[in-house]
Parts: sequence; C-alpha cells; structure tokens
Amino acid sequence: MEEGKEKLSNQFNQIASIVLAGVIGVLIAAPLALSYYRDYSLGVIILGLVGGLLVGYRRRRSRPFFYFCLVATLILSSLMFSSIDY
Repeated sequence: MEEGKEKLSNQFNQIASIVLAGVIGVLIAAPLALSYYRDYSLGVIILGLVGGLLVGYRRRRSRPFFYFCLVATLILSSLMFSSIDY
C-alpha cells in the first residue's frame, strides 16, 4: 500500500515539474513577445513553452527542481500581475 502511494507521489512530482517548467517558459517569453517581437509573438510564446517543457522533462525527477519551479512560478506570476496597467 505504501509503495503505491510513493509511486503516485513520484508521478505527481514529475508531471508537476514538467507543467510548471512550461508555465515558467511562457511567463518568461510573454513579456518579450509583447514588447520586442510583436510580429512573432505567438511563435515566441510557443518557443518559450516548448523550451520550458523540455527543461522540465529533463529535470523531472529532481525534487529541488520541483520546488524551484513552484517558487519561480509564484514570483513570476505575481510580477506579471502587479505590472499590468489598469
């Protein structure tokens, strides 16, 4: 029973690391796409997403990477939210 819980926990950490790294890629690429590369904004965002997913897949078994992605996502999303002009 404990093996099943541990396996499920490891799968969650791996999937969450990949998804969070993809979100970080989008959060880094979005300001670049909307300010410097307006003509290619969708391509830049997709490139950031794919790059983030690749890095996340490469580091998917690292628990410190999961926590780093979690903190980085919170920081980057709060920075983007606070920089929106109403």
